[in-house]
Amino acid sequence: MSVDVAPRRTPVPPEDQAALLTRQQMASLLNISLSTLDRWSVEPGFPVIRGPRFVRFDRKLVLAYVERMALLGREPPHQTTAMAERKRK
Repeated sequence: MSVDVAPRRTPVPPEDQAALLTRQQMASLLNISLSTLDRWSVEPGFPVIRGPRFVRFDRKLVLAYVERMALLGREPPHQTTAMAERKRK
């Protein structure tokens, strides 16, 4: 007997409540997967707070960063130069 279990989602608090979000909350807010968020978070300049046992994202800083990248017409932060070159071929 198998039981279908929906993935657990952490609700994103309203803007006026929490400035620091967990990985799950930030991925949900940006509508991206956790693995994509993890790739973005290791890129230079991406706003992330790392502690010994936690990772948090400042909602305003991340949203401003993503908007700035979109306005500049830059590739998504997770796309490396090697990946971009492969796409061009």
